[in-house]
Parts: sequence; C-alpha cells; structure tokens
Amino acid sequence: MADNLGRAASVTKESFNKIDTSNDTVGAVPLLKTLLEGVEMTEKQLAEVLCLTCVQTLGIFACWSLLS
Repeated sequence: MADNLGRAASVTKESFNKIDTSNDTVGAVPLLKTLLEGVEMTEKQLAEVLCLTCVQTLGIFACWSLLS
C-alpha cells in the first residue's frame, strides 16, 4: 500500500506539471492540488507509523529506509 501511494503521488505530480491552467474553466486545478497534498500527507503518515512499528519490533536501524 505504501508503495502505491508513492507511485500515485509521483505520477500525479508529473501530470499536474503538464496541466495548462489557463484552460481550467471549472476550477479543477486547485482540487487536484489538494488531492495530491492529501496523498503525500497520507504516505508520510503511513511511513511514520510503519517506522514506529519497526523501531518497536526490529530496532531503529531497520527503519531508516522508510523515512527517505
């Protein structure tokens, strides 16, 4: 699930940068930006929870890859 959030954020960022905002007559761009921010925040929170779980069970060094 965490990797899917990362891929979704990455693809959305790439697509978002290609949007011609001058043609946005319905106001979709701000909504898409908010959606992207939500996906990124969810990904970050999930990584923090997974890391906390790893720290409790495996030790701190096993979790640094989740935060990068």
